[in-house]
Amino acid sequence: AILEVRLFQQDLSVLLAAQKKLFAGVFGYMWQAMRAIFLLLPPAVLIMTQFVVRMGMEPVRPAEVVEVTVQLSEDAPPEAWDVQLVSEGAVEVLGDRFPGDEDLQYIWKVKASRKGTWPLTVVAGADRVEASLAVSEAGDKLYNRVAKGGFFEDMLWPGGPRIDGASAVESVEIGYGWIETVGWVFGNWFGLFAVIWYFGIVSLVAGLALKDKMGVEL
Repeated sequence: AILEVRLFQQDLSVLLAAQKKLFAGVFGYMWQAMRAIFLLLPPAVLIMTQFVVRMGMEPVRPAEVVEVTVQLSEDAPPEAWDVQLVSEGAVEVLGDRFPGDEDLQYIWKVKASRKGTWPLTVVAGADRVEASLAVSEAGDKLYNRVAKGGFFEDMLWPGGPRIDGASAVESVEIGYGWIETVGWVFGNWFGLFAVIWYFGIVSLVAGLALKDKMGVEL
């Protein structure tokens, strides 16, 4: 096809047919390379997301102030709009709630005085939703969100705490901080960049180990 393009530049029909062959060949080669990527990309994204969700956040430290955000459902009855946050143990609710950026969204600031896992209760009318605030110096695995089930919720937080589907409360989210690190080289084994390091290393080792069985070359 390349020779046809060079030799028959004056013949439009031959030139177009040769271009068609060239494009078909290029896309054929691209498909050979891309089909593996299309197959591996969804599970790879889900695995990396789970690493980040479970290991990318750090618990609250004693005396640190964080926000607790409560989102009500769009169909929440008016009697549920008077939302209250009840704390137990060493957790102190600082002041009154203030509105969030979305409708029927409320935010509180809370602070815990000592280490532990302390209960928080959201009261919205007749509904009560339980959450917990993790206060520690260690990088524990955390669920920062309690929510109703749904496609994205089940995909990002599988096995996480759930709110009853009939509740007026849509979600309760605790503002844990994200671990900022550029990888284990700087002494932190968690965080987004560390996850990318791990994923790349494991992928490379797995590719080298399985290349013969999968019939591919690296």
